[in-house]
Amino acid sequence: MEYDAWKAAVEAHPELVPEPYKSVITEADFDVLFRLHKNFGGFSFYVSDPKTIFRDCVHEQAWKEYDGTNTNELARKYGYTRRHMQKILAKRRKKAANR
Repeated sequence: MEYDAWKAAVEAHPELVPEPYKSVITEADFDVLFRLHKNFGGFSFYVSDPKTIFRDCVHEQAWKEYDGTNTNELARKYGYTRRHMQKILAKRRKKAANR
């Protein structure tokens, strides 16, 4: 289930969570955010998509797990298409090369 993979990525990289949402993973609960979005997203109050909020955490974790051959596995794990995962990894590869 991609939820578990996303939660693990956020826990591994909390420093990448955007500032307004840092309290969500400390004071509230990551699980609550996902449930709110699933049950109430789109009503009169707005709950950002956790995939938007925690995207950098997941991209960083996918890069750490990447072994050069597991693009399809990572795409499935994090709920992306293979092509989108390739783009994510290419950006991370470029970022790593510029360090």
